[in-house]
Parts: sequence; structure tokens; C-alpha cells
Amino acid sequence: MTPLLLMAASIAATPRGSSTLRDTDGVRHTPDLAFDGLMKTGWAEGDGGYGEGSWLELSLDRKTPLNVLSIWPGDLSQGARSHREHSRPKLVRVLVDGEQVGEAHRLQDELKRIDLPLGGIEGRTIRLVIDEVFEGFVYSDLYIAEMAVNFPDAAPLTRMEKWLGSADAAKQLERHIAEVEADYFAHKEAEFGDEEAFARLCDAASDGPAYLASKAKSYVPMGYRVQAIQSSEKAREALRKLGDANAIPALEMAALRSHGTEQAAREEQVEIFYAYQELTGGPNLNVPYWGVEGWAPGALQSFGEPLAIVADSDTNLYVADTGNNRIQRFTDQGQADRQWGPGPDITNDWFENGRPWYVSGAASGSEAGRFVNPLDIEILPEKEGNGFAVLDAEGRIQIYDTEGRLTIGWTMDVRWPAEPKLGGQGYLTWLPKQELLIGIIGDEAIAYTLDSEEVSRFELEDGTPGALVLDKKGKQLMMAYGDEIILYNTDGFRFGSIIDLGEYTSGFESVDMTLDEDRRLWVITDTGWVYKFKKPGKLEFSIRVTERPLIHPRIAVYDGIMYMTSNNVIERVDVLQMLLDRAEAEEAAERKE
Repeated sequence: MTPLLLMAASIAATPRGSSTLRDTDGVRHTPDLAFDGLMKTGWAEGDGGYGEGSWLELSLDRKTPLNVLSIWPGDLSQGARSHREHSRPKLVRVLVDGEQVGEAHRLQDELKRIDLPLGGIEGRTIRLVIDEVFEGFVYSDLYIAEMAVNFPDAAPLTRMEKWLGSADAAKQLERHIAEVEADYFAHKEAEFGDEEAFARLCDAASDGPAYLASKAKSYVPMGYRVQAIQSSEKAREALRKLGDANAIPALEMAALRSHGTEQAAREEQVEIFYAYQELTGGPNLNVPYWGVEGWAPGALQSFGEPLAIVADSDTNLYVADTGNNRIQRFTDQGQADRQWGPGPDITNDWFENGRPWYVSGAASGSEAGRFVNPLDIEILPEKEGNGFAVLDAEGRIQIYDTEGRLTIGWTMDVRWPAEPKLGGQGYLTWLPKQELLIGIIGDEAIAYTLDSEEVSRFELEDGTPGALVLDKKGKQLMMAYGDEIILYNTDGFRFGSIIDLGEYTSGFESVDMTLDEDRRLWVITDTGWVYKFKKPGKLEFSIRVTERPLIHPRIAVYDGIMYMTSNNVIERVDVLQMLLDRAEAEEAAERKE
């Protein structure tokens, strides 16, 4: 047999399924559609129920070393939406020539490729058995979009690769590029877009140019066609330029058929499109007073980090809205009335490591007047009003005057940047008598004048504090470390523990502290307990203000009212009224006795 005939024989793989769905439009979703290399098509089982016990099988033309079986679960034709609507595999087993390979695999319910290791076993018939499923939100039928052998190994693609280097392939590609450009301009220039042109762009991005799928069907055996069909880079570029969120499913499928660094880049593009979709959809215009999670004015976005809050002498509340890269001011009635930072935009700025793209209430950046994850805010009282200082995750300190205008900014020179998920690593505190601003990142503290001159620096022997306030006289630093509050001088001298919170409570992980207008110390734990001290070691009262767990609470107190940030809202708690209510309840209980 000639090599050409051998290659032709290798095309003859046979797909089978436990059943086949014929949908309401009369379309049959046959097993071969799970091996055609296209993400928009797929096999769907047609039995009753949600697909438990169904199976999908591929018989190759000869015994083959099998390293991995890759599956793309669910209906991917409309991306994440159709994936959720139909049932997907949850617990699967792989049989090779009738024998189970390894243990059953429990899958996560994610829009992604699943790689099931086979260990290089030789076999001809591969069967995927679905024992449990994630039930579809709308339809019960189970879908598998695609299944591939040894992905992304290109070993069986010799004939396809040879053709891709031919003059005919070059002409086909040239023609395809011209068609993409024509469709791009047709959609862009039409008043309401060109639906057919846009659909062709999406098809080329998700499942490659039509000529590639045609050649793969002729030249590549079933089980390897995903490897052979590449998403059209030109079509993806056109969709990026158009910026139409309707392209998201196509870009999701393009990411799913890739791997490695290319897959990561395409997944990031999908994140960007989702973020732009949310941004162009506009903000929530019904944000209640005291906030809600989100990026609209008045909403807060922490991603699990603490949101620093301070009150000025007019009882305005300033919040370092970390995830929204802005400072927001709220009235004492909970209405957001001003923000610092430009308008909303999308970003992936997040401390030093970055995060998935999202909508931020203010565009992040290192330019003057912008922030990258503000960590702390400190009021700077003046005769004519209140200014403030802001510290962000890049170590930048920016100073604002009583009118809210930026006057100066500089960057702290520290060994290590602030890190997330540690309950807050950046602090500011103002020493009014010395007219110095102390910035702290990690265990490093630096004192500055308000014109950015560094006066002194020191290291904190106990490491990164969990909370920080000045003492009553405004001369020394009180810092929370676990159960203890440690007193430091402003030159770094450690006086030692002045309060052991373990004497009052247990079971908490994080605390915050603040001084009220009389410079009395208030402490809150993440278990909801509040403590007010007349002076260190002399407790005035304690009360539990909430039964639910708090996530890195931050507080400000004025006139017995505590303002607390946690879970992306501000809570107003009348602590003195709670004390009166408790006393009345205790008196009533005594009278009954």
C-alpha cells in the first residue's frame, strides 16, 4: 500500500454514542459532531433524564499510544450561556478497548478543556462514560462539544501540514484575509451593523476559516481535527477592533481550542470583552445609601481587602475604595457626594500581581490624581478645613488640600511592595504636633514632611501590623498584632504590649482600631465585638454589634456612632443606643425575677 493510501485509511475512525438528540428544529446532534474539530457543533445524547450513564466512543483505525483524552464539555455554540443551559459531564470514566483506565474523574463545572491522562496505554477504541452530570439550567440534554486524542500532539497531521505549506493554501489564506477585511468594514460602516458579516467573523474566530475545516475533514482523522483547525487571527483582530460584546462566545471558543501562552492571551482577551460589556452597559443607577458591591458612584469593591475609612470634623466619611481605584466621600447620612480618581474604565491592576480584567469605578494609573488600589487615607486637619493624604499599593502618597485639590505626590522607597490578602499592609498616620506624616508598608515606616522630605525611617520589630492608630496624645503609635496592641515610639522604639485583647475575647482573626473625637480608643474584632477604652488597659465598655462574621472590618467613630466597612458596604451603628437598649433589657429581666 502506498503512503498516500495508508494516510487515507487512517481517516476511517468510527464515532458512536449511547443515543442521539434530534432537537425541536429536527437537527440531529450525532456523535461525529464531537470529532469534527468545530466548537460550535457537538454530540448531544437523546435519552430521558440529564445524561447519566450516557457514553461517547471513538474507534481508531489501528492501535495507538494514548497519552491523554481531551474533552470540551457542554454546548459551546453560544459560549458561557449555552454551556450553562445544557447538561455537562460531572463524573466520568475512560475505557480503552473495554477496560477502564485509572479512577473516575470528577470535573469542575467550568468553561474549559478537560485533559484526562491515559498514561501512554495502547488501544484502538476509547469510550467516555458519564456517570454524573451538572444539570442544565434550561435543557436536560447532555452535550459534549468536542473530544480529541493526544491534544495538542500534531503527529497525525502530516498531510495537513504539507498542504498548509502549499501555494494553494497561501491563496486560500489571502482570499480569507480579504474576506475578513470586507466583512469588518461592512459591519463597521453599516448604521446598525451587518449581521451576516459579523456572524462570518465570529465563525472564523471560533472555528477557523471555512477552508481549514474542509481540508481537515479530508486530511485529518477524527479525534485530531481540533489540532488541525486554528482560529483566524485576522478575524479575532477584526472583532477586537469592533469591540462588540456579541463576539464574546466566538472569542471564548477561540481560547478553548488553543493551549499554553496562546490560550492565556486569548482568555485575557475574553476577560477584557466581558469587562467592556459591563462598562458599556452603564453603572447601577440605584445604589442605595451606605453602598453596595459594584463600581457605580457610591458602590464599593474590595475583592476581599479591607476598605479604610476615616471621618473628618464635619462627619464626612472618606473611604479608600481599593478595588475601584478611587477615594469616595460619603455624608453622615450615607450618600456618596464626591470621588477622587477619574471616570470608570476597565483594568487588571491589582497590587503587584494583577488580576482578571474588571470594571473599576475609576481608571487606575500612576499619574497624578490616579490610584492603584488605595490602601489607606488620613485626614489632615487645617484651620480652614480638612485635607487628606492617600497611600496606594504602589507606595505612592498623594496630598490633597481642603478643597480636594492634589498638591503633591511622591513614592515611598521600601524594600517590598504591599501585598494583598493579608488584611491590609499599608497605613498612614498624621503627627500633628510634629507635622509629620508616617507611611507604613509591611514592616517599614517612613516619616515625611508634607512637602515629601524624608525625615526618618525605622523597621517594626513585630512585622506588619493588622491595624494602627496614634495614642491619645498624638505622639506614639499603637499597633495591633494578633491578640496584642503594641506601643511604638515614632522613632521606632518598641515600648511593648499595652493591651491584651485575649483578656476580653477570643476566636477573632483581624481587628481594627480608631480614635473618636475625644481621642478615646475603639477596637473592633471580625467577630463583631466592639471595645471602648478610657485609656490602655482600662475598659469603658464592650458590646457585640453584629452576630455575623466580618471581613477585615475598618471603622471610624464620631459622637458614639460607628461607621464600619465590611463586605463592600458601610454600616452605621449607633453603639451608644445599643448600650442603652441592653441596659433596659437587663433591667426588665431583673424586674421579672
